[in-house]
Amino acid sequence: MAGYFSEIAATTIENRQKKLTNNVLNHNVISQQMKEHNMVKTNESGKTLVEEMSIAENGTFKRYNGGQLLNISKNQTLSAAEFEPKQFAVAVVTEGREIRQNSGEEGFIKLLTARIQVAEDTLANNFNSDLISDGTADGGLQIGGLKFLISKTPTTGTVGGINRALAENAFYRNYKFDTVNDWAGGVASASNIKELYGKVLDNTQVGSEGTKFILAGKNHYGFVRQASQAIQIITDPKMAKLGFRNIWFCEVPVVLASSVNFGGQAQVQDDLSYFIDPKGMSLRIYKGANFERLQSVQAINQDAEAQLIIWMGALTLSRAKTQAVLFDS
Repeated sequence: MAGYFSEIAATTIENRQKKLTNNVLNHNVISQQMKEHNMVKTNESGKTLVEEMSIAENGTFKRYNGGQLLNISKNQTLSAAEFEPKQFAVAVVTEGREIRQNSGEEGFIKLLTARIQVAEDTLANNFNSDLISDGTADGGLQIGGLKFLISKTPTTGTVGGINRALAENAFYRNYKFDTVNDWAGGVASASNIKELYGKVLDNTQVGSEGTKFILAGKNHYGFVRQASQAIQIITDPKMAKLGFRNIWFCEVPVVLASSVNFGGQAQVQDDLSYFIDPKGMSLRIYKGANFERLQSVQAINQDAEAQLIIWMGALTLSRAKTQAVLFDS
């Protein structure tokens, strides 16, 4: 009988796997925006996740006439950042007592579905918290999130094996704007938020590349809304349908990213905004570990078994100069 219900449990979770993956990615605005802007990539294998990048122009360019000597010297134009994959899991546990108390197939599936829903919410809340994080939780086992990649102090620290403190690695520093120290106009408010946002957008645009969405804390989002009311508030109906508040600013969606979740996990702080260039950042996930189920595990010394749902990957950075953070504190 236990084997029969183990099979039901496995099949139920497996059938929900694609829906579970979509639900987790769509649950919070950060992962939803990453999915929307094609930042989610599948990685087949590899000990680490490598991001190759261009760091300089080819220095051999030369205008010439006739037989004039050309420049064939070599200069470094490429570099690479290397990210260690992170892992997490959640277990859907069923006890033998529960199986016997819900011995009908319908009753057991109902119980299991409720457990899976809780697991799904737990995954979503912790996953999105990790995507914001500095990667230091659990002794560094946490995903290095936006706090880590888009730093308030971009001239310090090592990201992807690249020491940002070194002058030759200035190419791998994000843009930061501290409203207390980087200008005399005061902290963000409804009267200056458009100017502040404009400064950040202007300083992170490279040709046609730059910010494609802004993740705003509660205060900053409120200021953008107040500043926009005098003109016209334009929103993205697709995000609104998913339940996310958003406003367009200079053709870029500004999304409220400091909503409260059930588990109390960290969100984007109230007086901060992240400016994201999707082409310079990726959420890379290992094949077979995208919220996928492992084979059920029977406890050796307990009347219980667990279905494990796992994830493995990292948030990686290939272009830093078009990423930015605006903050008051």
